[in-house]
Amino acid sequence: MNRLVDLNHVLERARVHGINATRLEAKTPTVSLHPCPACLNGYDALCEYDGFGVIPLCRGCEDGPAIAAALLADPPKPPASSESTFRLYTPGELLAMPAPVWLVEPFVREAALPSCSGSSVSTSCSRQQHGQPIRPAWRCT
Repeated sequence: MNRLVDLNHVLERARVHGINATRLEAKTPTVSLHPCPACLNGYDALCEYDGFGVIPLCRGCEDGPAIAAALLADPPKPPASSESTFRLYTPGELLAMPAPVWLVEPFVREAALPSCSGSSVSTSCSRQQHGQPIRPAWRCT
């Protein structure tokens, strides 16, 4: 869509861009935008509906078409973070990984941080868990 259809459209586009928008009680249906999406200089822009379309106004830039274009533009995408929390692997990378070394097959891998319940002596020093042999990761004394 290449034009602002009505004031609900203005409110939705302002929300997408993170612009404060308030519907004003006036003789002409109006929405106040703070700041003006075109000049961003602290002035409020007003968008009035005259029965045929939306008329954007700003005392700072006095550029109605630029206000409409700024609202209709795609919002800026957040920059990609160089420090991702998780590393995503391709299927080929997953298949190329070495087979895991199991401490309790197939429940606990080596270098994993498992959560165990039960008495610490029976869990840490037994040689079987859930009927599976345990490869000790530490020495019981």
